[in-house]
Amino acid sequence: DAANQYFSDGLTIELIDALSKVDTLRVVSWGTVSRLRGKPTDFAELKRDLNAGAVMDGSVRKEGDRIRVTAQLSDTLTGDTIWSSTYEKESKDVFAFQEEIAKAIVYGLKVQLRVDPQRILVPPRTDSAVALENYLRARIERNNFSPEGLFRSNQYAEKAIEADPKYSPAHALIA
Repeated sequence: DAANQYFSDGLTIELIDALSKVDTLRVVSWGTVSRLRGKPTDFAELKRDLNAGAVMDGSVRKEGDRIRVTAQLSDTLTGDTIWSSTYEKESKDVFAFQEEIAKAIVYGLKVQLRVDPQRILVPPRTDSAVALENYLRARIERNNFSPEGLFRSNQYAEKAIEADPKYSPAHALIA
């Protein structure tokens, strides 16, 4: 549904950011991967179009205050699963959850990092679920690259700031 979609998109953006800090890993941008959302996985097409040896795929389910994320890395040549894991937590500490997922993925892939794995960068945390939801919606709207998307992004960021005036990522979006 739409509520889970914006949350899933926001989590994807944050994971792309964290994984892009890995030296030996080439990570495709959100603008590129968002076009693939909801389409059947054709590994040969992904290998050709993205010049990718492997693809990270996953799902996010949010029920009440619980979030369950499943991520898997698949070989684009064979379609075989290289690595897979599931994570589940309460949604009140989403940024810590995102950090935990990013670290687990990086450790699971056993790659060299440009930064210490304990310092994978994620936005500063908020205790406000309302601020977090509005911030994630603002990020998604910002990526629409249209005047309407920018306007809606600013509206969501302002709602996030109303819910948590010290929440710096929302201030940064408006700036």
